[in-house]
Amino acid sequence: MKKIKKDLKNRKEEELQKIKKEEEDLGYNNVSIHLDIMESEEISLINEFLFSFLVAKFYTNNGNIIYIPNNIKIYVEVPNSFENYLKKFGILNVFEIKNIALGELPELELEEYIKQIFNRIIGKSTNKEIEEFIKENIDIKKCSYHQVKILLRFL
Repeated sequence: MKKIKKDLKNRKEEELQKIKKEEEDLGYNNVSIHLDIMESEEISLINEFLFSFLVAKFYTNNGNIIYIPNNIKIYVEVPNSFENYLKKFGILNVFEIKNIALGELPELELEEYIKQIFNRIIGKSTNKEIEEFIKENIDIKKCSYHQVKILLRFL
């Protein structure tokens, strides 16, 4: 019985080493995950997911296993509405919390290829010029910073 336990432990260690090597080979050094939690009545289910994902860094669903290495940063965006969702998601109080109101969104930091596209099409090439153009011409004033960046990547 001891031999079986030892063999299982060795196999587990080997698998973890393989995963770590794959992470290094794939260049997962600059990867982050952004979770956008929507308003929901399933608070206990969301809390269970957040605990698994943020604390255990391990999640399973329908036989799929997700392992999140420690070097990957995870950002969680919660609804900013009439209800205080930070109180409902108590697990988040363990982490650093930064509240970003709609009026306090950071300046867009766009990739160079996006700036080049805007420069060719409308003659705007700086982050500030492009951000002002978006606010004036596209009705997405209530979208989050990340939603705007994702939209611009699709252009």
